Amino acid sequence: MNDTEYTRGFDRIVPAPELLERTKQTMHEKNRPARPAGRRWLERTALACAILCALSVGALAAVVAERRIDPDQVRLTQRGSAANAVPVGASDSSLGWTITVDEVYGDRWYAGLNCTLSRDDGKVLTQGEYGFRGWDFGLEELNWSGGILWFADDNVLDNQIQFGFTIANDHGWDLAGRTLHLEIQGLNSANYDESLGLFLRGGGAWSLDVPLNYAPAEMTEYAPKLSLSIDGRQGTLDTLYFSPTTIWGEGSSGEGAFNALNGTLEGYDPADSTAWLILTDGTRIKGGAGGGSGDGSRIIVEFYLEEHGPITPGEVCGIVIAQEEYPLALEEQR
Repeated sequence: MNDTEYTRGFDRIVPAPELLERTKQTMHEKNRPARPAGRRWLERTALACAILCALSVGALAAVVAERRIDPDQVRLTQRGSAANAVPVGASDSSLGWTITVDEVYGDRWYAGLNCTLSRDDGKVLTQGEYGFRGWDFGLEELNWSGGILWFADDNVLDNQIQFGFTIANDHGWDLAGRTLHLEIQGLNSANYDESLGLFLRGGGAWSLDVPLNYAPAEMTEYAPKLSLSIDGRQGTLDTLYFSPTTIWGEGSSGEGAFNALNGTLEGYDPADSTAWLILTDGTRIKGGAGGGSGDGSRIIVEFYLEEHGPITPGEVCGIVIAQEEYPLALEEQR
């Protein structure tokens, strides 16, 4: 077997290049003069092991490639921002791809990061065909939740696509003024060959320090005192905190009305935990509602406006909690 025959034998296996070279070197050793029989046995064994390893790598890569991005499942939104957005410009590159955090905005309890993914070789990128295996903000000691958004492409002919991160805290600490240590891993693609190539090189890793140095959007506090009825028990939506990026509220019940939102209890309906904010033009903004205590005495509702954009209190005319719609006017300010 010569180099050409050996390479053809691997055409359907697609081993890593270094494995090809390492095994070829083993073959060249075989052509040298007289060596002990034991050495020849070791060479044959090494070659067989190399082929088995390549088969294993090929099989694993095929499995991973089957898990590449499905463009039909990627939900694109409009890129949001706010009046208090500030430029950042932090960037990092890996495997010929660059991630840049363009700007940040938010308030005490919520922040948005607008980012760009670009190819260093200048090739055109198609939005909806990329994703990441994982990411983290480096805030292990604090309670937070977050998400990722893929934005509609603002130029379909360039080498960039836009995406964003959102982060919300538990209101026990302030986001504004902190620095996020953003870690992103594992870029993958809808294209089979590209996804496989990225996987075989580790998928890439990006590390960026992102200062949340925006001036926090003002949180206006309202007291709607809205009466709620859930499964025959009464409660009240007591307070709403309103900013251009976040609406957060809390309520109370002496009858344990909010047990209906406790996912650990029998009879729980997940649809009860979806809240909707209704605007005067008929728009409905999706949010969440949950019981803030085990006895059903407290409720928390949250709405994040990154997909819709900033709204004014005067645009709010209703709210849906536990699948019941109530009129809501934010007029009485505390």
